[in-house]
Amino acid sequence: MRLPNLLFLLATSTTLVNTKNVSRRFYTQSTFHSTKRFRKQFNNSFNNYYFKRTFATNYNFQNVSSSFVFQPSQNKYNQTSEIFPAIPILDENNKNNINDNKPSLMILIGWWNCKPKNLSKYISLYTDKFHIDTLSHIPPFYHVFIPWKISNNINRLAKELIQIWIERGKPNNIGFHVFSDNGIYHYALLCEAIRQLSRGSHFMSSTPIISNSSSTSGNISEEAESFLNSIKSCVIDSAPSPISEKYIALGIAGGFMHKLDLLDSKITSNDPSSPSSSPSSSPLSSPSSSPLSSPSSSSPSLIDNEQQNTIVSSLPLSFLTHCLSLFFSLPIVKKYQNLVHKALDNIPGGTFDGRNIKFLFLYGPGDEIIPEDEVIKFMKKLKNRDKIYSNNNSNSEYSNNEFSNNNKKYIHKSGKGEKNEKNEEKNKVILKIMEKRFKIDSGHVQHFMKYPEEYINALELFYELK
Repeated sequence: MRLPNLLFLLATSTTLVNTKNVSRRFYTQSTFHSTKRFRKQFNNSFNNYYFKRTFATNYNFQNVSSSFVFQPSQNKYNQTSEIFPAIPILDENNKNNINDNKPSLMILIGWWNCKPKNLSKYISLYTDKFHIDTLSHIPPFYHVFIPWKISNNINRLAKELIQIWIERGKPNNIGFHVFSDNGIYHYALLCEAIRQLSRGSHFMSSTPIISNSSSTSGNISEEAESFLNSIKSCVIDSAPSPISEKYIALGIAGGFMHKLDLLDSKITSNDPSSPSSSPSSSPLSSPSSSPLSSPSSSSPSLIDNEQQNTIVSSLPLSFLTHCLSLFFSLPIVKKYQNLVHKALDNIPGGTFDGRNIKFLFLYGPGDEIIPEDEVIKFMKKLKNRDKIYSNNNSNSEYSNNEFSNNNKKYIHKSGKGEKNEKNEEKNKVILKIMEKRFKIDSGHVQHFMKYPEEYINALELFYELK
C-alpha cells in the first residue's frame, strides 16, 4: 500500500515541476531583474515598456505561457472576383446586417497543464468559423504554490493586455473564453488588476503608478477604465469551484490520471497483439468488448496495469488532500486564497459595477474535477449579487426561461432612475446569464471534443449569430 502512494507522490511532483518549466521555458528574465540593486529601476522601465513598444503579430505559441499571442481571423469570402471594401460603408441598407453582439476580439485563457495544440482547437473555432481575432494565454499553475509571484505577473499581463487592445484599435466589444479554475481565476485577477490601474495604483499594492510624467499615468488610468467598459461577454467552460485542497487535489489527480490513460492508450495502440490495434476494432465498441473488461481475453500485463491504475486513482487522493491541507494552512497561502476568492466575487458585470456583460456557463454532471453543483452555486451567487445592488431600483426586470434543450437563460435589467423614455433602454444595466448543460459522458473541459455541434450551437445562440 505504501508503494503506490510513493509512486503517485513522485509522479505528481514531477508533473508540477515540468509544468513550471514548460510555463517558463520561453520566458527570459533580464540580468538586472534578478539583481536586488537594480530591481526597482528595472521595474520602472519595464512598466513603461508596454506603453512604448510596437505590436508584432505572433503566429506561433512559443510565448503563450508568458504573454498573449495574437491570431487574426481567417475571414475568407466565397466569391473572390468581387472587391470588398476594407471598411464597410454604413448606410441604411447594411446597418442592420452588422451584428453588435459578435465580439470583435476574443481572449482565451487556458486551463492548467493545457497544451498549445489543445487550445488551438478553440482558437480555430473563433478565427475560422466565427471570423473573430483572438488573443490566447495559458497561465502557469505554479501560482497556487508560489503566490508571492502573482502581483508582478498579473500587473505585467494587465498592462500588456491593455496595450495590445490599444494597438488593435480599441475594439469596443471584447469577449473572454476561459477554461477551468485556472482560466476563470486568472480572468478575475486580470480584471482586478485593470480595475486598480484605472484607479492609478498597482494590483496588491497601494503605491501609485510611477511614470515619467503625470499625463502618462492619467492615460493609463483612462485606458484601463475604457478596456473594462469594452468587455461585453465571458464564456466559462468547466468552472468555477473554490480554491481549496479538495479541488486542487482533484485537479492534480485528474491531470495525472489523464496522462496515465493516454500512456495506456499509446501502449495498447502500438501493441500489434492487442485487439484494439486490429482494423476490425472500433472506438465505439461496447465496454464488454474492451480488453480491460474481460480477464479471460486479456493479457496479464493489461490486467496488472488496470489494477495498478485503480489503486493509484483511489488511494493517494486522500493522502494528497491531507498534504495540501497542511500547505493551505500557511498564512501566505491563506492570503492568496482570500485574494483570488475576492477577485472572483468582484468580476465585472451587472449592477455591481454598472457594466453590461453577459455570461455563458458550460458544464455537466460528468465533470469529476469541478462538480456541476459548484457551477450552479456560483451562478446563483452572481444573480444574488445583482439583486442586492439593485434592491432599491424600481425598474428591475427579471426573466428566467428555457430557450433550448439543456439551455437556460437568465436576464436582469436594472434602470438607473432616468425618466426619459428615449434613454430608458440605454440606461438599463443588463446582466444576462446563459447556461448549457452537457450529458454525463462529457468530462472536464471535454464538452467541445465530445459534442462539437451542441457546443458551437450554444456559442451561436449566446452571440446571437442565428
